[in-house]
Amino acid sequence: MILSKTIRLFLESIGRSEETEFYLRKFQDHASPYFALVIPDAQTLAESVEVLAFDLEFLLTLGLKPALVVPVAADTKELRAAFPDGLSVLVADDPAELVPAQSGRVQFLRARGQLHTISDEPIFFHYTERDNPAPVHAEDTAMAERAEALLAARPGTHISVSSPLDLLREMFTVRGAGTMVRRGSTIDTFHAASEVDHERLLALLLDSFGRPLTDPSVLDSVSVWHIESGYHGAALLEDHAAGKYLSKFAVMTYARGEGLAGELWSELKQYPALFWRARPNNPINPWYLRQSDGHQNTREWIVFWRGIASGHLEDIIDVCTARPAEFVPVAKEN
Repeated sequence: MILSKTIRLFLESIGRSEETEFYLRKFQDHASPYFALVIPDAQTLAESVEVLAFDLEFLLTLGLKPALVVPVAADTKELRAAFPDGLSVLVADDPAELVPAQSGRVQFLRARGQLHTISDEPIFFHYTERDNPAPVHAEDTAMAERAEALLAARPGTHISVSSPLDLLREMFTVRGAGTMVRRGSTIDTFHAASEVDHERLLALLLDSFGRPLTDPSVLDSVSVWHIESGYHGAALLEDHAAGKYLSKFAVMTYARGEGLAGELWSELKQYPALFWRARPNNPINPWYLRQSDGHQNTREWIVFWRGIASGHLEDIIDVCTARPAEFVPVAKEN
């Protein structure tokens, strides 16, 4: 699909082009009748119809096909008049009736937006089968329970909660602007290479980095392997006098933005001292910055650290810069 300059500029105002283009391709490849079921609450339908109508019309312009889901008691004739032509309006009190036959993606919309903790901090991922960092705010309990019930009834459904003002940013950026409700991943920890399925791990690294390892034997130095049970993500660590060196942090392309990176990173919080490196053009560097205590830019790398004693900083920077590139270089890489 060829997008007009105006549409591309609007998408770029939402997020980085590589992110928006990734999600656009992902949504266009869906096999269901609708790529997403958009379910607004009563307040959104009463106060934010124009905003929601704009979002839905933009999605239709992109060649995507969302469906608006409203309760049985709603006046569908009046609603159809308020929304763009070509938009499907489905009637259901329980979205489980429509999942997965109509779509595997559900977007709840409400004026309060994403879920919040009891201290009113925003929640970006709410888990049903992993511990959550903090309880949900009392005002959000009903919404959380509704999403949890849907996920229990229809495992595998992509469920998020956001404001109608944030719908497009929630859909088209990795960071999002809402709360994703998911069961949570099982992260296995291994301390011996013999316990790891190397074929699946190499496939994960190839998909995540877009190129193979120059020499797979570089993995021989790994001492701790944190791997999602389906080999959709991994964090590989090596021992160093200053702390743990994060040798590889990988998430399958299609799983990005689904919360797996955060779950893997939670496993790394058990290590009091951690350092790693990334190319300056790595798109997740802003996320790495948020996870680190400090960083140092070099010609080829950005070296990040967390919990590293000041006396070891020069050493870890030397380790990271002296270590050769481990993946087959792309055409223009030095």
